Amino acid sequence: MDTKVVSRAFAGSLPVDSIQALASKNLKNIPSRYIRPEIEFEVVPIDESHGSSLLTLKQLINHGIADELIEKIKIDTQEFFKFPLEEIKP
Repeated sequence: MDTKVVSRAFAGSLPVDSIQALASKNLKNIPSRYIRPEIEFEVVPIDESHGSSLLTLKQLINHGIADELIEKIKIDTQEFFKFPLEEIKP
């Protein structure tokens, strides 16, 4: 029984030098295939006015805050979130 080998060439890929090969050539210019246009992104404004006022309970531990106060804050927070949403809204 004869075996027939079928060769299939896939398009879309060009042979390129490795980065090491390009670097060893000491090129004066970057090959055009590696040049991409610069993209300018819109600056997103950041409101940092609350940055230092938001803490987690973990940040209070071992920083001079009494354990009793930390426990009270934890309990009060848990109780707060048990209220219906209508009662929480200002």
